[in-house]
Amino acid sequence: MKPANETDRELEPYLQPTWFVDSDHPAIVDYAQRALGDAESEIDRACRLFYAVRDDIRYTAYGIDMDREGFRASHVLASGRGWCVNKSCLLAATCRAVGIPCRMGYADVRNHLATEKLLEYIGTDIFYYHGYNELYLEGKWVKATVAFNRRLCEKARLLPLDFDGRHDSLYHPFDLEGRKHMEYLNDRGTYVDVPYDDILKKFATAYSHFLTEAQHGRALAGDFEAEIEAEATRRAEELLRQPMSFATTDLCDEHGDKIQIAEPIFKRFGGREAFCGPIRTLKLHEDNTLVRAELEKPGEGHVLVVDGGGSRRCALLGDRLAELAIDNGWNGVVVFGCVRDTKELADMNLGILALAAHPRRSEKRGEGQRDIPVTMAGINFVPGAYLYADGDGLIVAEEKLD
Repeated sequence: MKPANETDRELEPYLQPTWFVDSDHPAIVDYAQRALGDAESEIDRACRLFYAVRDDIRYTAYGIDMDREGFRASHVLASGRGWCVNKSCLLAATCRAVGIPCRMGYADVRNHLATEKLLEYIGTDIFYYHGYNELYLEGKWVKATVAFNRRLCEKARLLPLDFDGRHDSLYHPFDLEGRKHMEYLNDRGTYVDVPYDDILKKFATAYSHFLTEAQHGRALAGDFEAEIEAEATRRAEELLRQPMSFATTDLCDEHGDKIQIAEPIFKRFGGREAFCGPIRTLKLHEDNTLVRAELEKPGEGHVLVVDGGGSRRCALLGDRLAELAIDNGWNGVVVFGCVRDTKELADMNLGILALAAHPRRSEKRGEGQRDIPVTMAGINFVPGAYLYADGDGLIVAEEKLD
């Protein structure tokens, strides 16, 4: 299909190999073809490449190779690791190798989830030349960010970025604990090739010690994933130790422009009246298989919001799942649907809100979705946002309120 908004001549540079984006390298071509599998449409092909580069190449900010060769796509592929600039270069190379126009973009960001060691080492939480991509699909440029692989996101309690080929995919500003994760401060535009000299020039002024050490083979070392996981665990433990000292009435008075107030449709079934925490979400219909699977995970002070479609034909939570939630450190469960075993639930130290009680258990088909925005009670529940509930109602804020 001929592009609608760009001429063939304008797109040509984004299809050609460059010194850094060596899309004609045999290893790049082979990797791209294997990643495509049986994908046929341009959108499906682009998505296959996105997920391949996102998850096959392990993100790390340690041991960065600042030599010119270290920035080449073929070098990144061979090493199996890299940072955002490396991974965006590789995605561009794989796309061009199969005829999808792709370019690199760069932005200055404030990253709140870097390790303490890295922040101390570079002396700032501003990361210059954060790399992303733009792919030309169905007549328009679509942004994609492949930096953080799924495994790292899980350890860091981040929502991994997905890509559908039609909508921009940039990092959510908040993590699953409701803390700021990524702020985009300044966009530096898009490029045909990696602006290696410009990057080094900026790093020489912003991170002079980091750059000098890396250029002399003494780049910051360590296990980035392990440190990210340890720091995320520590934060979660601190969250659990925090007392539930809030009132939704006071929060509404002080932060009225920052909150959403749920319609008063929920009834309290748990023994804990007041509860709060970062949101995790499920969307399902009369099948609580995913509820069990989620509550088996460490809750770390989170609140599970279950969009059951408002069904009143079966229960999605009972005493056994509530016990599981308590054992694994969840602060509460909000069910847009029904619960059962209400006598037992009332004696449990867990916040539980639901529409009604129903004696029938749910089906077990294993169907549903997790970690997606859901809408109920007149408001939006977004993973990572912060939920507060007490006897006066339920409210949601984008981040934790003071």
